[in-house]
Amino acid sequence: MQYYQKICLSIFAFSMLVGTSSNANAQSKGFPAFSPDVETVESDKKTVSQPKTSGFPTFSTTDQAKPSQRSGFPVAKSNQQLNRAVKHLDFQQLGALLSKMSLDPEHFQRRYDVLYIAKIEEQEMELSLSVLLEKGDALVRVQAWLDPLPAGNISALPLLEMLSQNAEMNRGLRFAYSKQTGRFLLEKTIPNQNVTPELLTSVFQDVSSHVAANWGTWSTSQWDQVPQPTTQKPVAPTEVITRDRFEMPLRR
Repeated sequence: MQYYQKICLSIFAFSMLVGTSSNANAQSKGFPAFSPDVETVESDKKTVSQPKTSGFPTFSTTDQAKPSQRSGFPVAKSNQQLNRAVKHLDFQQLGALLSKMSLDPEHFQRRYDVLYIAKIEEQEMELSLSVLLEKGDALVRVQAWLDPLPAGNISALPLLEMLSQNAEMNRGLRFAYSKQTGRFLLEKTIPNQNVTPELLTSVFQDVSSHVAANWGTWSTSQWDQVPQPTTQKPVAPTEVITRDRFEMPLRR
């Protein structure tokens, strides 16, 4: 009986020895061993377990809010930023700008009247100009005052010539007529955006050059007048009719 017990104990001990050696062989062959999903961080006071990181790059909400910085594309400016970049003149600023151009602006209602001397082809031309803001201060209008409308009946040909010149002149330039003053004028409009003394001087010079180039068109002294009917009361030679406060362009 004792013999059989010794045999059984020997078999049990052998089986335990075989199991231990097989586990050792599995670990030595590099099989993955089980580990928890947390890693242990040792500190001076205690051991703290933290979740393991996967190693993939993380994406933060801050980067998501700025896609243009990540992609490198330019950021479009808002309408408010563009409006701040463009400068618009008000009426007082327009008068200060004319004074800065060494002119003497005279305030009359909602416009400024100035006397401008332009140099054209080695000659000087003196013009009465008016500068005003229109369309809710969105436009700057420059007007050169020309001859008054002649009394009596006039030929339609000079008026048609003015209309044809409007189609041929540069954009923004045109002949016009003022009912209030009874005078013809040549005017030009520009946007009220970033207007500088240099820009306004170039507009004055452009208007002056077209006044000189079209002298025969607007000079009413060269128009052929239609004979007046005998029933119309003639105007006495001594009668003076003052139409307005402007002078006609003069060549020197």
